[in-house]
Amino acid sequence: MRALLIIMILICAFPAYSQAQTKATATHKKPVAPENTGTAQIIHQTEITLQEHQQALELEKKATEKKLARLAAKNQKSAQANREQLKNRLKTLEATLKSIKRDTKIVAAARNDYQKKFDSLVSVQAQEKGAKKQSLTQRDIIAIEASEPSKSAIIAEILNKTDEKRLMQIVTILIDHTGTMDKTEKEYWRNLPPATPFEHRFRLLEILATERQKLAALERTCNSDIQQLNKHHLAEWGKVTAKGATDKKAPVRKPKGHRP
Repeated sequence: MRALLIIMILICAFPAYSQAQTKATATHKKPVAPENTGTAQIIHQTEITLQEHQQALELEKKATEKKLARLAAKNQKSAQANREQLKNRLKTLEATLKSIKRDTKIVAAARNDYQKKFDSLVSVQAQEKGAKKQSLTQRDIIAIEASEPSKSAIIAEILNKTDEKRLMQIVTILIDHTGTMDKTEKEYWRNLPPATPFEHRFRLLEILATERQKLAALERTCNSDIQQLNKHHLAEWGKVTAKGATDKKAPVRKPKGHRP
């Protein structure tokens, strides 16, 4: 946040900040509404799924070990074939359990990291879901988070209209939820003197909006990573359960005296 302070000092020192230049380069695209990512819910559901699958495989592993123990003293060819089949199944179960435990650690780490990095996004999203009708400020925050072009469109609208009220409504929320300011810094920027030039407040909006947009982009990457892990696990789960169903089918024995 020290960098932000330096930037604001420089802006004050050089009031020739070019509003016209920003107007010329800003785009006027309509805000793009983002999809409801629900990353926290995906993480939670993935943890539940991994836990349920681990419990199911552990139960099957125990049952398989018991079957192997019962066949240990038998020397018939059929018993030997069954032992090999059970041993192979046991190896598959152990490998899959190992994979599940690894994925569980990854998801737990992702959950902790998500809460630290994206708590501000989640809190605002929760407010949005709780509201019957979204305010203009809430829609602006959503658009800022959606993409770089969407963020630029909001910035351009505020600049073109010199909309001080709309600017400060957005800045107030962004200040409340930024992770780069401590309490003292937040209080300072929240209570800028009324005489502070619009250009200086606008520069603060640009900095905070860029921070917010980049944070939202990282959140979407986290979402994608968790979905990929979930997809990989479900494919692995499908294979191990399909293999188990095949193993449980009794071998077809030819009747005695049968000739081809």
